Amino acid sequence: MELDLLDRFRQTVAKHTGLVVPKQDALILEKRITERREFLGFVNAEMYLSLLLEDSQSSEREWRELVLTLTTGESYFFRDAGQMKLLEGVVLPELINREKSQKPNIKKLRIWSAGCSSGEEPYSLAILLNRLLPAWEMWQILILGSDINHRSLSMARKGEYGSWSMRSMDPEILKTYFFRHGTEWRLDEQIRKMVDFSRVNLIRDPFPDPSSELRGMDLIICRNVFIYFDEDTVGLIVDKFARTLRPGGYLMTGHAELSPDVRKRLADGPNGLVVKTYPESVIYQRPLHIESLLPGHPKESISTYGVAKLEQKFGRRAPAFSKAVSPPRPTAPDPLARWQEGQNFFGEGAYLMAIQRAEEGLRDLPGHYGLLMLMARCYANLGQIALAQTCCDRAIRADPMASSPWYLLAHLALEQGEMAKSLQLLNKTLYLDQAHVPALLELADIHRRQGELERSIKIRQTALKVLQTLPATQRLEHYEEWTVAQLIAQLQER
Repeated sequence: MELDLLDRFRQTVAKHTGLVVPKQDALILEKRITERREFLGFVNAEMYLSLLLEDSQSSEREWRELVLTLTTGESYFFRDAGQMKLLEGVVLPELINREKSQKPNIKKLRIWSAGCSSGEEPYSLAILLNRLLPAWEMWQILILGSDINHRSLSMARKGEYGSWSMRSMDPEILKTYFFRHGTEWRLDEQIRKMVDFSRVNLIRDPFPDPSSELRGMDLIICRNVFIYFDEDTVGLIVDKFARTLRPGGYLMTGHAELSPDVRKRLADGPNGLVVKTYPESVIYQRPLHIESLLPGHPKESISTYGVAKLEQKFGRRAPAFSKAVSPPRPTAPDPLARWQEGQNFFGEGAYLMAIQRAEEGLRDLPGHYGLLMLMARCYANLGQIALAQTCCDRAIRADPMASSPWYLLAHLALEQGEMAKSLQLLNKTLYLDQAHVPALLELADIHRRQGELERSIKIRQTALKVLQTLPATQRLEHYEEWTVAQLIAQLQER
């Protein structure tokens, strides 16, 4: 395909969906276009482009099919432990208590998970609300999950998931809200009914819309979506989100997904969202009172909730991240102490603070494998894939025989929909460490999804044999929520 024509396709896709296809991925786009063109029987790509440019039902149906090939939609329950703790400990209780204090006849709570993929995020929110609100049935609760990919939404409505979607799940939550259904986990029917799903195009669909549910939201979560859009498109969507929030409502995005220019646009715009910084994440709030928007009112605030929590645990004041204040540099830092502190912060979900500690340690030990892998895992959890990959590459140079960097690279490849590359990297991991349980389990899950059930079962059995040689209370890297005994119990149930 000629470059000019391919550029027209890229521009058309961006205009219709907001999805930006980088030039380095142009060959992937060309392959997807060719597959759809041949499937529909068009003689050339120009005819297929003409269909996409039409304003017709046929064109809209084809857009739905093309989008399926351009979006991967990988997710899992309780993704990003830090942000989930912030929601459970601060944001949701504040919204609940505010609604209670107003003493309305009917208490309401409206939450929107935008770009929800196969539903793990809105269902995670439903579980949190079920735990926070014992009498939630007395409330009018809307939890809306939306996505542009109608096939992902069909999967979400079923409420059935494989083990890979459960990889960050607390075992007690899994036991309480899920039950076995063949090789899958089925969500409790009560929780499933708490969530509604709808196909929404964040670019083309109007919101706030008084004629639909896309209005008056207390909380909007849109994570790992903006990475596919250019900055102008992000600004457009964020502005629509801001107008869709109720006064006092919150917007939560993925870490570092909003550029400084977009953040400034949020703060200075007519809706004047306030930036609130916690150790776990930055979030954005629409002010409760109009005076918050007047000149001279501070547009950025720093929460003390997470700081106090960390002080209590570690006996020191943890730095809050803001534009105005740089974290103080300690004198004579101990690199290994910084690694341990970073590990502690990582366990708390405070990834930005863990990265800070790792960077401090690397000033004195530039090639320290442990510090580099700590940063790699933090960046991976923050959705900063390129930075995570760079740290993995540096860790491999520091220790060429280590298996963990290869496993993390495999995981990152899978998140980007590069299954063949992920399989190659998993095999590299197992070449270096035949007993790498996370790699074995991930490999088994990939083969299961490809329909190779017998091969998947054999690999899982190998992982089980390895686990049975380990102490029952040990916790494995990448599966910190589970003890070895709990992992063994899960595998034996299959």
